[in-house]
Amino acid sequence: MNTLRCGIALALLAVFAPAALEAQGTGTVTGSVIEQSTTRPLPGAQVVIGETGLGALTDSRGRYQVLNVPAGQHTVRVQIIGYGEASQTVTVVAGEAVTADFALEETAVSLDRIVVTAL
Repeated sequence: MNTLRCGIALALLAVFAPAALEAQGTGTVTGSVIEQSTTRPLPGAQVVIGETGLGALTDSRGRYQVLNVPAGQHTVRVQIIGYGEASQTVTVVAGEAVTADFALEETAVSLDRIVVTAL
């Protein structure tokens, strides 16, 4: 009976310990994205955290939040059609949140030529 309890305890430890350790090595990146000239929020901007594959879209208030970002130094990039891309470097500390706010400048979008043919 004692061996069974020990086995169950070890199995539970094997399942839950890696998740707890992983959560300790991550933090959160939050912030807002606004238009530089009007300071109005930019909803739908794409926020990407370096090569982590993590990212988010800004909400209707221009706010974003990216969870479970590995601790360390990362480049946060923001882009949205019709505005210039921006980036900044942040240092994520495990268990904490870091803020990265952006003010994007409106830019013209260039289009390539389109050829239309009829059948």
